[in-house]
Amino acid sequence: MNQEDFQSYVASGRLTQFQAKKLADLSPGAFCLHRSWGFGKIHSFDLVLGQVLIDFLQKSQHPMQLAYAADSLTIIPPD
Repeated sequence: MNQEDFQSYVASGRLTQFQAKKLADLSPGAFCLHRSWGFGKIHSFDLVLGQVLIDFLQKSQHPMQLAYAADSLTIIPPD
């Protein structure tokens, strides 16, 4: 994903530019960390529904709204 994929959400006020940039770094296959659910792996994005699906250990393909995902997930660098 890249930041341009989220520009319609930014234009409508559903995401900030900062959130769009952070989501662009969360491409499918990337790893992340959530305070409550622990480590996860980005499964896919559904831009029609405005969700990202994340595989957590206890929650496979857990849907999160884009803004919430951008605010609550920490990106784990690939290295």
